[in-house]
Amino acid sequence: MSLQECLNDYFVSHVNEIKSKYDWNLNVKNLPLPYEKKSSNHYENSLDLRGFIHREIKSNSNESRALQFWYVRDWGGVKRNTEATLDNYIYSSSADLIARKEKGIAVSAP
Repeated sequence: MSLQECLNDYFVSHVNEIKSKYDWNLNVKNLPLPYEKKSSNHYENSLDLRGFIHREIKSNSNESRALQFWYVRDWGGVKRNTEATLDNYIYSSSADLIARKEKGIAVSAP
């Protein structure tokens, strides 16, 4: 069994526990747009914030780049890359990044 299959089996069998065990408290203080957490559950807040960012990037072109930088730098924890490198990650698709075998940032394969 491959590592991917093993991880997939584990997560499929534990999917109902994710909501209660997910423990990544969001720090939204540097988020360039106002956002209020809607729940005391970290998992639900993460899903909600992801949807919020997606909608804002699609509809708010004035803040799109700032939101994408926040997503990569603050939420993703990628702080030491240059602005040009971050632009490369932000404006490239996952497929392009994987094909180019980019280093310095985690990219999940489809």
